[in-house]
Amino acid sequence: MNPLAPLRRGAALTLTTSLTLTLTLALAPCADAAAEPAPPSRCAGWSEDVAGLAPEALELLLNEDYAGIEGRFNGQLRSYLGGAIDDDRLFQAFDGFRLADARIEPALDAWIRTYPQSYAARLARVHYRIGLAWSARAAQDGGNGDLAGFEAHLRAALPDLQAAVEIDETRPISLLQTMLRMAPWLGMPAEKIDAIRERTLAIDPYSVRTWRIALWGAGQPDEIDRLAAIASSVALSEPQKASIEHMRIRLHGEHLSRGRTGPAAAVPLYQQALAVCETAEVWQLLIRAHASLGQWQPMQAAASRMIRLAPQQAWAWRQLGWVLEKQRKPLEAVAPYEKASALGDTWAQARLGRWMLEGRIVRRDLSRAITLLQSAAAGGNDDARQLLAELDARLRREPQSARAPKAGSIVQGD
Repeated sequence: MNPLAPLRRGAALTLTTSLTLTLTLALAPCADAAAEPAPPSRCAGWSEDVAGLAPEALELLLNEDYAGIEGRFNGQLRSYLGGAIDDDRLFQAFDGFRLADARIEPALDAWIRTYPQSYAARLARVHYRIGLAWSARAAQDGGNGDLAGFEAHLRAALPDLQAAVEIDETRPISLLQTMLRMAPWLGMPAEKIDAIRERTLAIDPYSVRTWRIALWGAGQPDEIDRLAAIASSVALSEPQKASIEHMRIRLHGEHLSRGRTGPAAAVPLYQQALAVCETAEVWQLLIRAHASLGQWQPMQAAASRMIRLAPQQAWAWRQLGWVLEKQRKPLEAVAPYEKASALGDTWAQARLGRWMLEGRIVRRDLSRAITLLQSAAAGGNDDARQLLAELDARLRREPQSARAPKAGSIVQGD
């Protein structure tokens, strides 16, 4: 059976380079988590959990060794094209650029200036800007964050996506997967989404990542189930099928969470999905569900579990600190906030910076507070910018001898 045959909802379309002009990108979603489910079975295909950029790759980039970083990631592309690695491994390599680190963007810009026809450099900057988008969206706990910033970062990624297609339309499936992932955000017509999906699956009908992204973009539960049934007819392994079933259940949970029943109805489905495949992304979804329900202890357990699975995800550390605060354990929140700050989370940096200025929860440390606030402000955190402006105004008014910060002299907590 041709797995592509039943996928279309409309007439055949030709996917051209110009299609990218209608796209805005983003990958890994925000998420939530809850109580620990039964031990998960192994799933195959891919995970949206971001492992981070390999230390040696980061060193090459920051040391301005653009020939080295170009060779490293072109090697990844060659390995994929030669069949040595699958699309999941390739995706993970590039998704490591989703770092909340102010040093990354100028380094990526310089890499592209040095190698303007580099497919790898363009794809790396796409993933970096995707990370910025999701960081903006996650900026507010329990809310949608900075949606304007989210969209702005995605649109900033569009020229690189277009340039990558123009450099070589035959390059890896990950480019089309990225298009497919973002199509629903832009309200693309179903026919265009079908065309992208068909082209992607024509390259590799056994790509679990593509099938899961297709389910994610389906929108309505009936369409999700329809595509999952088609995927089950393809000769996939049992672990691959489990990965698709995991996605199907998770998406039904998200649909319930957005509906009248709300997060309470979604929690059991997230737990079912985790029982099939344990991923940091669904733990994130469960964390958010518990947060919206005010279930602090389950939220803390979920954040701790997510950290064990994805210790380099700053968001999880921030959530652990935040839920400890909600339980009136601010001293215990300091260590998770420190970890989140070290991983580049601007919200945690601003939080710790405030505390170090106030001297109520931690010892006053003006120098470190300013360093944290400057880092958070450089990353776009408005609270940090406000605190720095207030501090600067106060220091201008006070004589040198009176410049030690006094408890309560800076804006108080949220």
